[in-house]
Amino acid sequence: MPVKAYLLINTEVGRGDAVVSAVGGLDGVIRVNRVTGPYDVIVTIEVADLHSVGKFVNNSVHTVPGVAKTLTCINARRL
Repeated sequence: MPVKAYLLINTEVGRGDAVVSAVGGLDGVIRVNRVTGPYDVIVTIEVADLHSVGKFVNNSVHTVPGVAKTLTCINARRL
């Protein structure tokens, strides 16, 4: 069953736009928003299952230059 999640990203100083551009091109990304506040970028993803969320974050998002830290929030509502 598909799983939707929200990734809250802290970027390195001055790297926000580059992170938005790179993350926006990843398969599974539905929406990318540059925001202000405690996080710099919020990403909405949809992947095949719960296990795929962790794989996506570790293997795709954390490899993007400029990503400093992430927080993953799983959407509790079934799609």
